[in-house]
Amino acid sequence: RPALAELVAATESAAAPQTALRGRLAIAAPMSFGIRHLGPVIADFARAHPGLEIVLDYDDRQTDLARAGFDLGLRIGHLKDSSLMARRLCEDPRALVASPDYLARQGEIRQPADLARHEVIGYLNARLAEIWPFGAETGAPRPGRITANNGEAMRDMALGGLGLALLPLFIVHDALRDGRLVRVLPDLPQEPLPISMVWPPIRPMPRKTRALIDHVAGAFSEAPPWQAGVLRPATAGGPAPRTPRDI
Repeated sequence: RPALAELVAATESAAAPQTALRGRLAIAAPMSFGIRHLGPVIADFARAHPGLEIVLDYDDRQTDLARAGFDLGLRIGHLKDSSLMARRLCEDPRALVASPDYLARQGEIRQPADLARHEVIGYLNARLAEIWPFGAETGAPRPGRITANNGEAMRDMALGGLGLALLPLFIVHDALRDGRLVRVLPDLPQEPLPISMVWPPIRPMPRKTRALIDHVAGAFSEAPPWQAGVLRPATAGGPAPRTPRDI
């Protein structure tokens, strides 16, 4: 298949630049980000290029792109597959969140030591020790009785008052804005999650693939829209005043 893909790419690259984009583009992406943020961007691209057939596959499990026949993938977090080419789109911090009802029942969290009295909603694809971004010296909540394999499900459990959840802002931004969730210990330092487009190395790159990468990168070249009104200046630099939704 790689040899065939390179032949197709060479044929497309030889076409005149004004030729309409045609063919098939298959994109793999995590479910939450795909549905919430990538889908509308791909829809704009599809409207601009009616000659393209576009296949979207949303799955939180990482796929071998070349083996599964995908042209592009979107990855969240640090990249582990060094065989892929990549273009970073943006970064997104995670937020430790809880519902106001949960904190009213279980007690507010004013310092890291308070975390030991609380339960955290687990992520099925990783142990808490592997994803806890605040360092071992900060302490950590206890693994709770709820575990899920998808960020939207974890968010729903947090909204239901079933524990703390550590989730990217792109999943919880709306619930933070309207007060259904609040941030817990927002000043704890952490490294943001990189969000990248990745693709198998094919040279020359097909025009349709390059066009989609550029389109998606352009959509996220400024501050991601979901961070507006939620991401506080403290994340980018020095401390900032607490907001009413920060605990």
